Amino acid sequence: MDNISQSSPQSVWRDRALALTVLVVACIGAYRIGMASRHVGDANQGLSVDGSSLDFGEVWEVRDFSWNLPVHNNTTEEVRVGEFTASCSCLSIEPRTLVIPAGQTVPIHLLLDLTTKAVPPTAQNQRNEAKSVADFAVQVAPRIANSPAPPIVWTIRGRVRKALAFSEPQLDFGESLVRGHPFQPKIIRVTAHLPLVSLHAKCNPALALVHVKASGDTKTFELEVAPRENLPLGSLAFGVKVKPNARADEHLPEFELPIVGTVVGDVRPAPISVFLGPVRLGETSGETVTLWSKSGKPFTVDSIAPSADTIHVEPCQSSPQGAKAFRITQKASRLGQQPAQIRFLVRSDLTPDTPLAFFLPVTYHGIVGKESTSTEQGVAR
Repeated sequence: MDNISQSSPQSVWRDRALALTVLVVACIGAYRIGMASRHVGDANQGLSVDGSSLDFGEVWEVRDFSWNLPVHNNTTEEVRVGEFTASCSCLSIEPRTLVIPAGQTVPIHLLLDLTTKAVPPTAQNQRNEAKSVADFAVQVAPRIANSPAPPIVWTIRGRVRKALAFSEPQLDFGESLVRGHPFQPKIIRVTAHLPLVSLHAKCNPALALVHVKASGDTKTFELEVAPRENLPLGSLAFGVKVKPNARADEHLPEFELPIVGTVVGDVRPAPISVFLGPVRLGETSGETVTLWSKSGKPFTVDSIAPSADTIHVEPCQSSPQGAKAFRITQKASRLGQQPAQIRFLVRSDLTPDTPLAFFLPVTYHGIVGKESTSTEQGVAR
């Protein structure tokens, strides 16, 4: 008959105590791992903001809407924010870095440009646009210093009301402003989304004169801008401030309408710049440029001054209708892109007492190559 061993009561209790000890040690280890994991989570997810701070409600469309966002640190340790990032350039944040003590709340200041389209167009937004109201949303993310966890993302939302709508986003004169010719004004239509008492406009009087014409109702106006005829040649860019005035208890923001264009002389070059292409060192490349009068009036060239002594300008046979042609050549003396310019001083019958200067850009790209005879080829643009 086989002998069957039986455990003593002391042995059973000893085994049970050992198993219990192992279980307790495992629980403690799991707890510590969980707490470590939770600590990382607290350092990244322990920041919060109140829901009411994420909705600025319905406001007027302005470029500098100010909003404070209180940030709470719900952890038992300070949290260092290495950087606040935004989902679009329409938002600036101060401060960019921040230390929030344990259990404390620190506000950050947001400055939003509500004139941008921070929300992609949707059917709902298009319906809102018709009613002068549009949804606006931008995201803010705090990046916790020395933390591998992804940042929290908060979305700031609101609804933006337009007080005014312009028929064009800017008033562009193009190249219609020709020195010596009368500058013709341009008109843009302004529509208010609520009845106005008046509409005022102003700009630097040295740049232009502005005038507002009412159309007979309290919502539709015409804004006329007439640039000054003594503006210098070159690009034109300034703003006209437009201020709608409603009832005494309704404060409306001021708008700025961009004005752009170029003041050009009556005499212009064709092409407007010259690129001679790749040219081997020591070789010469050239191109023909024609000066012509927009008005067809006679003109004379008082002087020609290249900025580099390697550029030579020789007159060619005059073209029909009084245009003047010049052959421009340049010898490559340096490697790489070599920009230069030629200054033409021109006197037109439109401005006989005031000669006008303009600059013709000339560029070549010097390359290494074998010596060869001069070439007469270039690319104009």
